[in-house]
Amino acid sequence: MPLASGTKLGPYEILSKIGAGGMGEVYRARDTRLERTVAIKVLPSEFSRHPDLRKRLEREARTLSSLAHPHICSLYDVGQQDGADFLVMEYLEGETLAHRLLKGALPAGQVLQYGIEIAHALERAHRHAIIHRDLKPGNIMLTKDGAKLLDFGLARVESPAAPLNETVAMLGETQEQKLTEKGVVLGTFQYMAPEQLEGKEADARTDIFALGAVIYEMATGKTAFSGNNRTSLITAILASEPPAMTSLQPLTPPALERVVKTCMAKDPDSRWQSAQDLKLQLEWIAEGGSQAGVPAPVAARRRSREKIAWALVGLLTLALLTVSIGYVKRAPQPQPKVSFTINSPPDVSFDYMMTFAVSPDGRQLAYIPSDGKVWVQRLDEFSARPMPGTEGAQSLFWSPDSRFLGFATENRLKRLEPAVGRVESLCDIQPGFYSSWNKDAVILGASLNQPITRVNLDDCKQTTATQLDSAHGEFWQFYPFFLPDGRRFLYLARSRDAQDQSNTGALYVGSLDSPKTSLLLRRASNTTYVAPGYLLFANDGSLVAQPLDSRSLEVTGEAVSLREPQATYSGGDAYTNFSASGNGVLVYQAEPQIDNQLRWVDRSGKKLQELVPPGRYQRMSLSADGTQLLLARQEAGSHRSDYWAWDLERKIWDRMTAHSSPGGGYAIWSPDKRRIAFAFIQSGTQHLYLKSADASAREELLLDSANWMWPLDWSPDGQFLLYMQEHPAEQGPGEELWAVSLAGERKTLKIASNVNGQARFAPDGRSIVFGSDKSGRSEIYLQSFPGDGSAWRVSTGGGSMPRWSRTGKEIFFISADEKLMAVRLEPKLHTGNPEPLFDLKSQADASEYEVAPDGRFLLLTPVRDVRSFPLHVVMNWMADLKR
Repeated sequence: MPLASGTKLGPYEILSKIGAGGMGEVYRARDTRLERTVAIKVLPSEFSRHPDLRKRLEREARTLSSLAHPHICSLYDVGQQDGADFLVMEYLEGETLAHRLLKGALPAGQVLQYGIEIAHALERAHRHAIIHRDLKPGNIMLTKDGAKLLDFGLARVESPAAPLNETVAMLGETQEQKLTEKGVVLGTFQYMAPEQLEGKEADARTDIFALGAVIYEMATGKTAFSGNNRTSLITAILASEPPAMTSLQPLTPPALERVVKTCMAKDPDSRWQSAQDLKLQLEWIAEGGSQAGVPAPVAARRRSREKIAWALVGLLTLALLTVSIGYVKRAPQPQPKVSFTINSPPDVSFDYMMTFAVSPDGRQLAYIPSDGKVWVQRLDEFSARPMPGTEGAQSLFWSPDSRFLGFATENRLKRLEPAVGRVESLCDIQPGFYSSWNKDAVILGASLNQPITRVNLDDCKQTTATQLDSAHGEFWQFYPFFLPDGRRFLYLARSRDAQDQSNTGALYVGSLDSPKTSLLLRRASNTTYVAPGYLLFANDGSLVAQPLDSRSLEVTGEAVSLREPQATYSGGDAYTNFSASGNGVLVYQAEPQIDNQLRWVDRSGKKLQELVPPGRYQRMSLSADGTQLLLARQEAGSHRSDYWAWDLERKIWDRMTAHSSPGGGYAIWSPDKRRIAFAFIQSGTQHLYLKSADASAREELLLDSANWMWPLDWSPDGQFLLYMQEHPAEQGPGEELWAVSLAGERKTLKIASNVNGQARFAPDGRSIVFGSDKSGRSEIYLQSFPGDGSAWRVSTGGGSMPRWSRTGKEIFFISADEKLMAVRLEPKLHTGNPEPLFDLKSQADASEYEVAPDGRFLLLTPVRDVRSFPLHVVMNWMADLKR
């Protein structure tokens, strides 16, 4: 029975019916939690009556929900209510390909575009071992953003070797079917591969057959196979060849005819063996290919003109043409760009900003996933190998001949030979980031607030390769990369001189043969040089290439943006997570486009209410009375953000800053909500500022230092500001907790060292709780303020992000296993044993939390749970530059 408008399925409110078929009824609905329109498919009752089908549905739904791809309709949710199973999907505006085909064949450009897009979608799914099994025009939606593949993987509900009749009965008949049992053929059958009709198990080549049939129909306006009834249709698919495409559409490119014919070969072994192979063929045709891609009549006319030309020219011209043709055949043909994704191996995950490096010859990729070991994968293979003896690796860099992989641990340089799995320990080193290896066995590294370090592997001698330019306030040099001569190198530097240094770092050239350096670019990130003469770097996360003359070391043209999504980016140090070989292989981690949401929960973790619509929020701070919330809101399509205030009672936004700073620290309220303290990056350093809560007021510089600073909390009496800053350069990397007086002279007081990012005043202002790793791991400590510096440990098994209850009788923190813990405060700054309240993993891995005066918790959680961030591989990325 159709669902009426207004019916609720969980948090989804039915708006209207879209369509119906054997696989269920589809409705347009509203997600009341996220305020977005979705499509809901209510599945047939067969799913509820067969527990094994429901388990398969849920299993496949979990897999499909991870398939984020621009040409696959996203699956958001799966649920059951009142005995009815339903799927919640992305709502798409457009028309199905089946509906479009009612008007006839598509233009050749659209045929190739949609064919490439669908093949790309199949490639992604097949890499996840998901086979569509019901690819047809009715399951392809045409939108303003291109083709979208629907119902991915959910059409197959039969067992692998189910008889044909049982398969048909379970699949049912859709509205898109063109014929009926009474002499007309099922639409699904028209795109089934022979092995499907014979009851054999489907694989990726089954989808390729169906896509070939779809492309055939797009190009000709006719189905590849037809019959007067089910039997004759099946016979045609099993034994007959479809009419030549050129007989139905004379302008069909011969190359496309060959590609489609290969797709629809009866024997799966004779087809294209992967969707990637098919996609490359279609891209080649779309890019011009050769005369094989020219429509047959045009090719015939050209051949006629060529015959006349041969008759008019003499033997000399013939000889010259012969030589020319030989040259053309030998000349390198332009290679198309090829992209694919690498997902994490089983039982490990790819962390955000994971370390990885592609070999100089572009054949191998090394990375360090969540288990902390080095894994190596050949790019012509589908699996990676973990490398024993590489635990604790922190940075990766290849030898120039791609034979060895260097890596650094906390205090050692080591060398791995992936082909045999052998690890050698090379040299003792200072902690830092090591990144480049030249042909003379020299490795370059960098450490915070230090010049570039040179390590000679022959004798382990370490010297400085550069000097910090103190005259211009230079305090930071990082990410060295050798140029092809193995003597000169690029590196990124920051300076406190605003006239000499932009906010995101400048690129310099250094040399092993001279202490002199020269400025190359004023705005860049970590940089790679690739043949034939390009610098590859990022601007605010967007990858760009700029021509470079490697002899004169001068840029010779404008930077050109690559057609790739934004890579993961750290605004604080201008680092963008990518690696490139010298021959055109690019690997990067894409910036995850994940919105966050705010929700109230009680002490048990039960959700009470959701606040503002999802957005790119972070670093929240709740006012003392619980009525105002400060958030950093990221600008759409960038890595830059400002601080905004959300009034929880009036439900309105107020913009508090207008600097659009990359990265940055926290903004916090004063106790009376009349001022805020915040940090943003200026001239390469993060400073502390005060300003009135009036959005139009100007800020006041509170503290100016060569070390990065960010505010943490305001004392209840308004007299002190608690803040974090890095150690001074001469003390090495680390963070310190300080307080600054806001009354009279701005006197500062050091509270603690080895602090790890979070601290809060007690409600009475007489003590401070903070996190520190001075014991070797992050723990929570409590000490009096101002006090004598002695601290009492609160946590017992690791902890971070401490908070107070508004009464001051409890301390909260996050345990090492991601539980929200509570500790009762006892007299004389002693505490009881920590007790768990709820698991943050059950809250979609909430990244931040605040405590309201009434005891509720405000959580900042991702809209969707992402635990692994795949690597994107692009072969011949320079093809984009030639266009």
